[in-house]
Amino acid sequence: MGVKRKHVTAERCKISTGLVPIILYIAMAIVTASAAKAQDQPPSPFAGTHGTVAIDPGHGGKDVGSRGNAGTTEKEICLAIARELTHRLEPTYRVVLTRSDDYDIPLVERTAIANHHRADLFISIHTGASYLRNTEGMGIYHYQPAARTAAAPSPPNTTLPLWHQAQMAHSNASQTLAASLRQSLVQLADRPTVRTIAAPLSVLQGADMPAVIIEVGYLTHPSTEEALRSAEYQAALAKAIAKGVERYYATSLRHER
Repeated sequence: MGVKRKHVTAERCKISTGLVPIILYIAMAIVTASAAKAQDQPPSPFAGTHGTVAIDPGHGGKDVGSRGNAGTTEKEICLAIARELTHRLEPTYRVVLTRSDDYDIPLVERTAIANHHRADLFISIHTGASYLRNTEGMGIYHYQPAARTAAAPSPPNTTLPLWHQAQMAHSNASQTLAASLRQSLVQLADRPTVRTIAAPLSVLQGADMPAVIIEVGYLTHPSTEEALRSAEYQAALAKAIAKGVERYYATSLRHER
């Protein structure tokens, strides 16, 4: 019995040893196939991202917006800065552009695009204009409804959120976003005056996420127009805005802990 048991044990070991190369070959084939499949597939747009940012280049198409004395149009400056900002954000965030070329989009559709993509932030890029050529500085706007007059009808009682009330749920977060962006923009080399302003702006009204408008400067101010035409200054603006977005997310995470 002892000899037989020894023979059986040895035979089992012999069989197991013979299966090892086959098992290893199958495992290697599976790993190789999986790796090849992963290489063939494009990376997920959500992989490694911290959130979705909707960037809205103001105006477009026939709607040129404001115009500088040298002929610079608001629509072209907004698109150039939006593209540069996209480049700055994309390594970390998923970016949605409301327009990617020179065409107009109605105000309602701009926030509808952001809502459709479930954006976490909405940033609309604009420039300012004034009849006074020496007016300069930047403005960051967050939404505040217009004061209701006594003659204005009250909204009907409903449990469903109305489109024109969507932004109100994000009022505090929008103010925090505006403050974060301001902290970055005031550190630009030219040390601009940056104001945060509450206003009943239609483009922000239907955004169901923290939302702001950034007026990056007055095209009607000669030196500002010249700066905004510069690719170097556009890159500096985009870098500052991206830092403001990072600061906002960092602040939000601290509050959640």
